Amino acid sequence: MDYIAGIDIGSASTKGIMIDIDSGNYFASNRLHALKISSQGVSEDKSERFFEEVIAVLKEMMRIADISPNKLRTISISGFESVSFIGENGSEVRPMISYLDSRSEDISRDFGRKVGEDLIFEITKNRPSSIFEGYKLLWAFEDSEVKNRTRKVLDVAKYSVLRLTGNYVIDRSTAMLFAPFYNQIKSSWSDDIIDMAKLSSDIFPLIKESHDLSGTILKEVADKYGLSPETRVTVGTQDAYASLLADGVVSIGDSSFIYATSGVFDIIHDGEKFSNSFANTRHVLPGVYVAEAAMYNAGSLLNWFGGITGRKLKSLDKAASKRKRPGEIIALPFFSGERAPIWNNKIRGAFRGVSLEHGIADIYLSLLESIGFWLRYTLSIAEKSGLKVERIVAGGGGSKSSIWTQIVSDIIGRDQEIKISQGAAEGDLFISKKAEGLIKDYSELKKTVKTKKTIKYNSRLHDEYSHRYDCFTKFLEEEIARTVKVQQ
Repeated sequence: MDYIAGIDIGSASTKGIMIDIDSGNYFASNRLHALKISSQGVSEDKSERFFEEVIAVLKEMMRIADISPNKLRTISISGFESVSFIGENGSEVRPMISYLDSRSEDISRDFGRKVGEDLIFEITKNRPSSIFEGYKLLWAFEDSEVKNRTRKVLDVAKYSVLRLTGNYVIDRSTAMLFAPFYNQIKSSWSDDIIDMAKLSSDIFPLIKESHDLSGTILKEVADKYGLSPETRVTVGTQDAYASLLADGVVSIGDSSFIYATSGVFDIIHDGEKFSNSFANTRHVLPGVYVAEAAMYNAGSLLNWFGGITGRKLKSLDKAASKRKRPGEIIALPFFSGERAPIWNNKIRGAFRGVSLEHGIADIYLSLLESIGFWLRYTLSIAEKSGLKVERIVAGGGGSKSSIWTQIVSDIIGRDQEIKISQGAAEGDLFISKKAEGLIKDYSELKKTVKTKKTIKYNSRLHDEYSHRYDCFTKFLEEEIARTVKVQQ
């Protein structure tokens, strides 16, 4: 019996899934962690810490399955958006900067003015913004010591791939997130923009497909951790795209909303038109693209509220389900600023319409509804941009909340499919299957991924939510105008 594995370094945990190729038996392991963010927008950590979690998850799965190391044929790893700075001998020059970090906002704005936002969008298909790893890189390189000592830049997942194989690689989906240094037209690093930034092209890793091999596990690493030097490691991808695979979101017109620490809405399209309202990347599938909208706070917002009230989320869900909908309070969920399609790191969370008659359940309901209003707002921008959304698949841990998913469907006026899926780690497993030749094309997943249930929207409540949505958009526009005025 031979095995393959997928491991995802997510925002809240590192999760692994290993499968017996012959029997299909699954073995899983998980390590919880938290991405910290300060009030100053700082979010850093050591990539080595997450590599240690990858090793711990891998070894535990092998122990549970009771297999010898040489039975594990292939591993694929995904991870959250981030940038790692690698020096001599593969050591970290400074802590990894996560996607939550917003300190590069001024750098991105200045670079956009210097080079020209239109030119940057023409080459990269993305606007200048601190959400992209390239601008975090520029911010970190303002420290000359960091710049001089850095030999390569990777993300947190590719750091683990480096530690296992000794090779510096990156997949195309993740490379596009290193805007402005990826040329979407040429499907390669942009020498012109790299020169304009006064950087060396040598710091950027080799670009390959997600299912391509990075290499086999180094002998010294295998010996140290009880692994096999015969085990192959693929290039892997970023966690959002692994999640899309896991949920069978692979066709033009498919979309996915991930109810997780962050809220991520991805629309699959053919690449004929890119909108600067979204972050634009390529899917794991060649020739298929993703327009991504992402909010910093979704599940993290609910966890915050549960923490300050001392209530468990299941208890809050139950209390909110008993309240009349739509709720009377309108909330803006942008407690850490906002990414696409609002692109405003200065905006913050707010409540409107709160009275002494309202309690914990009312405020919590407003937070659940705010995510639905954000998604409706995002769908309206997608429609104006010419992007078609034919179906929505709900994923992430929050999709287990029946009240949250129902509220969102009622607000947006669309059904949501919930798949039988184990998340990004299962998507990584599919990448391992592709590397092994066990599947010919990722489009096969459309047929193999099963639907657990469909959340049907309530047309009456959808009509009633429309007025509240208008209030939400007005509230949002006022807050955006306020932050723009503050910055002037």
